Amino acid sequence: MMTEEMLDNPTMMQECIVVDTTRLIKEASAEFNLPPQWIMSAMATAPKGRTIRTRIESSHARHRVISELADMGYPRDLIARSFDLGRDSINTIIREFRQKNHE
Repeated sequence: MMTEEMLDNPTMMQECIVVDTTRLIKEASAEFNLPPQWIMSAMATAPKGRTIRTRIESSHARHRVISELADMGYPRDLIARSFDLGRDSINTIIREFRQKNHE
């Protein structure tokens, strides 16, 4: 959850998003039995050795991490930069993930 101190200190916010992103990716990695780097990579730039199924699973895990970071209160611009995406992409990912999961 975002605190006033974090909102007033961009460096602290960046450090916190790295910690939370790492934690969420490790949790997803264990749950889906996928390497963390597969979850962090975009579907189009997937490492070799991934099947279509593992690409879909890692994409789902990545979208869940992005949605959870937004739910924690991180600014979407910061999330976008963390995943090397644009703000519009982040908004689309979050909206579609929530629709698919009936949140």
